[in-house]
Amino acid sequence: MEIFFVIVKYCRKLLSNHMENLIQYKKTLKWWIMKQERRKQKKWLPLCAGALLLVAGICLGIGLFRSSNGTGNAGVQMEVDPGAVEWQGILPSPTDSSGAGNITIPGYGAMTLAANTLNQRVNLVNPQGNPCYFCISLVVDGEVVYESKLIPPGKGVYDIQLIRTLPAGRYPHAVLRYQCYSLEEPPAPLNGADVVLDLWVQ
Repeated sequence: MEIFFVIVKYCRKLLSNHMENLIQYKKTLKWWIMKQERRKQKKWLPLCAGALLLVAGICLGIGLFRSSNGTGNAGVQMEVDPGAVEWQGILPSPTDSSGAGNITIPGYGAMTLAANTLNQRVNLVNPQGNPCYFCISLVVDGEVVYESKLIPPGKGVYDIQLIRTLPAGRYPHAVLRYQCYSLEEPPAPLNGADVVLDLWVQ
């Protein structure tokens, strides 16, 4: 009988040790799993932050681009030019090289501007009957020195302001650039034309 109690006592001790080992193993396993989870979180955190910054940068870039270019047409303000008024006068002869289909592009052989001042007096027109808006730019030596907003058919601009002043002189290869946009909303780009003229600044 005494041997039986000894055996039972020994078995209880073994079972107790086994349970302690099992509990310790469970704690160790739980600690290891938590450690791996923390490592995963630390690994993905910089990637998520980088992705968020990238998306924010793209959205900011799109917003700045749209705000600086009206409806997204580069370099063109998608609104009617406040200086456009009902045009009266003799229409310059249409250019033969407009490439603009049924759109009438006025031709200018020469133009005169005042030297060393931004404010200028001109005669730029979008002929009556054209199926489009005009955006007219003046390009001197490859640089845009003036750009209108949208000019409706039958209207023109007389008083403009240059982007920079021009020194006195002759510019024999200046360009009047006509960018054409449809009349529906939003205006869509159509064919355009470049008219080379002799620019005198005096």
